[in-house]
Amino acid sequence: TLFARSRAELAEAGLADGLVSAITSKQTFAEAEDIVRRMEREGVCGVASTDEEFPTLLRECDDYPHVLYYKGNIAPLSGRTLAVVGTRTMTPYGGRMTNRLIADLAQMVPDISVVSGLAFGVDGEAHLAALSAGLHTVAVLPSPVTSVTPRTHQKLAESILSSGGALVSEYRSGVVSRGTFYIPRNRIIAGVAQGTLVVESPAKGGSLYTAEMAYGYNRAVMALPGRVG
Repeated sequence: TLFARSRAELAEAGLADGLVSAITSKQTFAEAEDIVRRMEREGVCGVASTDEEFPTLLRECDDYPHVLYYKGNIAPLSGRTLAVVGTRTMTPYGGRMTNRLIADLAQMVPDISVVSGLAFGVDGEAHLAALSAGLHTVAVLPSPVTSVTPRTHQKLAESILSSGGALVSEYRSGVVSRGTFYIPRNRIIAGVAQGTLVVESPAKGGSLYTAEMAYGYNRAVMALPGRVG
């Protein structure tokens, strides 16, 4: 491993003197130990990209996170997965069709898991529809898993956990969520899923970033047409 290398080996590899000193002195170990202790206190688990439990599909993406922090059960992310995303300002039609599509899908593919971002609108509706249909569902957060975003979805997050799903994030406890975290979060939603379904979205919505990322990962991308009835 990197920390087992000598100063001469690290210097020969072209690393800067300051970085070589930091590695050989192991000054980052204390910080890492503090993070692990905090995770244990808060009931948070972590999985590295080199671990067997790391979602297989996500590891195929060039920009995969090196560590995922989670609460609950991430095993569903290594099975059949569908990302369902869309606008926060969901219409009644969008809500009805989200429920109908997921309910019908549960009948045809009972072992599938639904992945979304726990946001208002389509995301929240997708999680609720999955729970109602008896499916596992996983929420990927733009914040640490100890700080559910939005806060009003705390009960929904608890239902996801109690049903055998998970809350997942690339951000460790103590990191303050920022608006710039949402687009990087979307790449994880797209990366863990075999396909991405966009229910409703404005022309420049965040869900279209997710769809574009899914397309870039060579995954199936689908959209709900208007007024299918």
